[in-house]
Amino acid sequence: MVASKNFGLMLGALAFFIWGCFPFYFKQFEQFEAYEVIAQRFIWTCLGAAICVWWLNWRNPEDPRDFSWLKSPLSVIGLIAAALFMMVNMVTYVYAVQHDLILEASLGYFLTPLISVALGFAFLGERLNRLQLAAVVLAMIGVSYMIVRLGHLPMIALIVGSSFAFYGLLHKALPITPVVSLFGETAFLAPILIAAGFYLDLPSFSLGFWLENPHQGLLFVMLGPITLIPLILYNKACKLAPLSLVSLIGYLTPTMVFVIAIFAYAEPINMTRLHGFILIWLGLAIFGFERVVNYRKNAVG
Repeated sequence: MVASKNFGLMLGALAFFIWGCFPFYFKQFEQFEAYEVIAQRFIWTCLGAAICVWWLNWRNPEDPRDFSWLKSPLSVIGLIAAALFMMVNMVTYVYAVQHDLILEASLGYFLTPLISVALGFAFLGERLNRLQLAAVVLAMIGVSYMIVRLGHLPMIALIVGSSFAFYGLLHKALPITPVVSLFGETAFLAPILIAAGFYLDLPSFSLGFWLENPHQGLLFVMLGPITLIPLILYNKACKLAPLSLVSLIGYLTPTMVFVIAIFAYAEPINMTRLHGFILIWLGLAIFGFERVVNYRKNAVG
C-alpha cells in the first residue's frame, strides 16, 4: 500500500516535471504563430490518443474504452466546451513563451488551484473552510495589488489560470475516462484546425515544409507524445496516491516555470510583481497546509 502510494507520487512528480520543462520545448517554435503550433499539437495529440485508445482496447478487449457518452447531448457539449478551454489555455501559454511572458504564465498556474476552489464553491456547492477562504482572499488581494500598481490586468495569468481551472471543472462532471476524453477533445477540433491551416496557407501545412525542415517537422510530431505522456502519468498517479498530495506536488510545475523565466530567459521581475507573487504564495501555503491537515485527518479517521 505504502509502496504503491510512493510510486504514484513519483509518477506525479515526473508528470509535473515534464510540464515544468515545456518552456524550453515551446521556445523552439518562436518563428511560428502560437495558433499554428497549437493546431499541430491538437492534430498529433489526436493521432497519439487514437493509438492509445486502440492499444488499450486491444490489451483489454473485455473492458473496452467506453464511448456511450456520445449518446448524451450534455456530455458532448461538455466535451466540446472542455476542448475549447484547452485550446485557449494552450494558445495563451505558447504565446506567453514566445513573447517572453513566461513569468506571467507561471503566475496563472500558481492561481489555478485557488481558482478551482472558488469554482467548486460557485458551481458545485462545495463549502469553503476558513483556511481555504483565507487562501482565495490572499490570492485575490495579490492579483488586485498587481492590477492597481501595474495599471492593467495580468491577462496572460488570468486566462491561463481560469481556462485550466474551468477545464478541470468540466472534467470533474464528465463521465469520460481521461484518454478517451483527450481523444474526443482533439478529434473535435483537429478537422477544423486542419481545414483552417490549409485555408490560411500556414507554413507547416505544406508538403515542402516537411521535406525541407525534417528537424522542425519532428518537433511538431513530438508535440503529441509530450502532451499524452505526462497526462497518462498524472492520471495513474491520481489512482495510486491521494489526490490531495498529488495536487501539492503540482506546484512543482509553476515553480519550475517561474525559475526558468528568471534564470534561463532573464525575464525581469519588479517589486510590484514580486509583492503580488508573495501574497499568492502565502495563499498557496495556507491552501497546502489545509490539504495536508485534511489528508492526515482522513487517514486517522
